[in-house]
Amino acid sequence: MFDHGTYLSLRWQAAWRVLVTLLLVIVLIGSFAWWFEYTTMNLLARHHQNHLTTFYQKRIQSWEQEWQERSIRFRARIEFAHILEDSQKRWDNLRAFLTIVENTNIFTQVLLINPQGEVLFRHVEESLTFPEKWSTPDQPLQWFFDARTNRLFRVYSQAIFMGRAEKGFILLFRPLDNALLNQIGFPQTEMFLTWRQKIIASSLDGEVDDHTDLHTKTMYWKHGMRHDQGSILWSEELIEQPTLVFIQISVPLLSVQGVLIASGTVFLSVVVLLWLTLGLWLNYVTRRIEMLKNIAHEFTVYAELSPESATLLTSMEKTRRDEMGELAQALGHLTQTVRLNSQAQRAYAEKLQVRDEQFHAMTQALGVAILVFDSKGNIIFWNQKMADLFGQSYSKVAGQNIAQYLIQTTPTDNSWRQLLKLPISDTQTTSSAWQVATSLKRRDGSQFPAEITLSYYKNDKQFIFTAAVDDMTQRYALEARDFHAYVNRIAISALLEIALEDLPLQRKLEVALSIILTVPWLAVQKKGSIFLVEADGKHLEMIAQQGLDEHLLTSCQHLPFGYCLCGRAAQERRIVFTSHLDAHHDIGFDGIQDHGHYCLPILSRDTLLGVLNLYVKPNHVYNQEEEAFLNTATNTLAELIERGQSEEKIKHMAGHDNLTGLPNRRLLQELLLKALQQAERDRLLVGIFFMDLDRFKQVNDTFGHDVGDILLIQSVERIQSCLRKADIVARLGGDEFNVILPDLHHPQDAGKVADQIIQQLHKEFMINGHTLSIGVSIGISIFPTDGTTIDELIKQADLAMYKAKEAGRGVYRFASANIFVPEK
Repeated sequence: MFDHGTYLSLRWQAAWRVLVTLLLVIVLIGSFAWWFEYTTMNLLARHHQNHLTTFYQKRIQSWEQEWQERSIRFRARIEFAHILEDSQKRWDNLRAFLTIVENTNIFTQVLLINPQGEVLFRHVEESLTFPEKWSTPDQPLQWFFDARTNRLFRVYSQAIFMGRAEKGFILLFRPLDNALLNQIGFPQTEMFLTWRQKIIASSLDGEVDDHTDLHTKTMYWKHGMRHDQGSILWSEELIEQPTLVFIQISVPLLSVQGVLIASGTVFLSVVVLLWLTLGLWLNYVTRRIEMLKNIAHEFTVYAELSPESATLLTSMEKTRRDEMGELAQALGHLTQTVRLNSQAQRAYAEKLQVRDEQFHAMTQALGVAILVFDSKGNIIFWNQKMADLFGQSYSKVAGQNIAQYLIQTTPTDNSWRQLLKLPISDTQTTSSAWQVATSLKRRDGSQFPAEITLSYYKNDKQFIFTAAVDDMTQRYALEARDFHAYVNRIAISALLEIALEDLPLQRKLEVALSIILTVPWLAVQKKGSIFLVEADGKHLEMIAQQGLDEHLLTSCQHLPFGYCLCGRAAQERRIVFTSHLDAHHDIGFDGIQDHGHYCLPILSRDTLLGVLNLYVKPNHVYNQEEEAFLNTATNTLAELIERGQSEEKIKHMAGHDNLTGLPNRRLLQELLLKALQQAERDRLLVGIFFMDLDRFKQVNDTFGHDVGDILLIQSVERIQSCLRKADIVARLGGDEFNVILPDLHHPQDAGKVADQIIQQLHKEFMINGHTLSIGVSIGISIFPTDGTTIDELIKQADLAMYKAKEAGRGVYRFASANIFVPEK
């Protein structure tokens, strides 16, 4: 019975397990020492890193604030010294100024550009490459990187006054170099400044190598020293910024070699002692274990013990009352118990087979799809209803995993268990029955929504799950239809409410477009536009848009009928649909993405008011339900547009003169108040004209009111030809007019405009075959010289107008006597 080879194997197995245990203990002790040191270094490094991060963030913020303030003071010094006001000597004066402040100025490079971005003056190093054209002031430059010299500059742009009616922008360049980093250096710390993954400055001595590779890890070892790396962005408020990388260097207390030598010595000493003290005992124990193994193996193979094995097992129980003797006794009891249990199991298996046959017969007769599977997802049974639903009989799916019939799950993971809300372990319990809504796929790959009712029972080994599957396709379709109808009612109600709001028509259309684009079931992208028909009845004008490309905002602002898809919809007065870019897209640009359109005419009875343009994804399928909703939306938009146009027409009539279309006295008050408020903020002047047409009453009395009205309209056209786009002319009544000239720098600028108006109105008019001659007398008041309120300024301008009439008419006079008026 005794196998000497197995005995030796067990002895060596016991020996090497002891050795491995000792080795693990030594390794754990060494690891703990190493972990303690590593943890301590981590804590210190983290504390230092946090301190450095806080320090550098505050320092960068301090620099940014200081440099911004210095850039403002720099510009202020130039304006205060009037360096740029002399157009002949401005550049020489500026160079001299920069030479004087060179030693105290932190900005090493200076550029002066006009509002178009063209360089007017440069004070830069010859080694740097600066472009001739810069970004416009509405897109200020924040950083400038010179690739040839590998230098980065922080750029500050300041608007600067360059003299009379001239403005420019001064660009100040602060270099980010090695010297800057050395100002904030710490011992045992290296710093690098990177721009677009490239090092442009370092706290190390010497030139920075362009190919220096910073470690991507936050911690690494090099030359026996630990390097902890951190980084911060220069400023999260900027669009693009460099990164400050700082590396802290630490020296460990214990070396790897010292830990290994100490651990090896302790390990060898303990091994020798254990081998001497446990060797004999292990030999004895392994011999008895081998005997028990052979007895157990014999019973496993033959289900019985031979007389020799039974005698040996009895002797082991009696010879020594220790753990091995108790184990031999337990083995004897086990063999007897197994024999009895085998007989009981055979009887139980026969009963279970009968019950299984009864269960199958019952489930086949049910009108519900039934599925049974085990805790691993393997299919145990499904009935005929299930076979009809999936198109596969039970014989073909038996043993397969149910995960292949669930969407986005695989048998290799447990996602299918989570999807069905199954117990994770055999100890977990759940309700007796629960429901899960999901999607299933058939043999042919088609999918359908389903509601699964699950229950389970637990046998001796695992859970067994029963699932009743209900196809929810028809029910979900009905629910979706009801939901769409509900959402449609809400959207149309919102459009009707917007039509009643006291808002400009453009704002109403912007809100209406947003409502249409946010209908959840509508398969349109979050972008589109609304066009209105222009006054000529042949063009469309984009009034509202959302999410459109800048190129489209320019190209599609005005569209003739018949041009592109929106123009075709307007010309043909029908829905134009396309599922992708095609030849009918007359407008395109580089980089345009493929897309489709719904273009719908907005009609009020037979009148075309505009076009609704919506975007859909490529290859979108035309949908009758979408068309029905969009037709309803365009009909509602037609009511909104008509109401909005009527309201704006009424508002226009309330604030404008019926004959000339100019602002009346009421609207003039509002416009003048805004001009005065703006001038007060910008510290500029505003000119107010009070004009009276000379000899107009004679023409009106002689030739009639029809000729007088035409004369007034042509006079307004001549007056407007002398004004800027921002200037305002208003009719007070009869032949009296007011003109508002905002944003003036000198009172004489108003005099020049008045002189042009006088010359234009002095020319003869040809009306209905009559040659007519009139003139104009103009009184001028200046804000804030002649007053700070509307009534004061108009009154002063009126008094100045009477001075002009007393001076012989056909001239202008200022309310302030100290303003010079040149002689004719």
